[in-house]
Amino acid sequence: MKTLDTLRSEIDDADRSLMDLLAKRLAIAREIGKVKKQEHADTVDAKREEEMLKNLVNRGKSHDLSETFVHSLWKLIVQESYKMQE
Repeated sequence: MKTLDTLRSEIDDADRSLMDLLAKRLAIAREIGKVKKQEHADTVDAKREEEMLKNLVNRGKSHDLSETFVHSLWKLIVQESYKMQE
């Protein structure tokens, strides 16, 4: 059995990885925003957002993550991504 300190260290590592991935995603969102402006495309693509959410909910279920959790987390990420695209 792992110790509490070991488990907390693993959580800290996972949190750092999450922050790195979120930063990478938002940097990509900024680039997407630039392309959308050049192409005069809308910032929001509801169809793509809906399809991505559906795929992520399914993926989340395969990892025992609740649909509510995945949906809430995804909405926060998407909202921040849209801010980066402005």
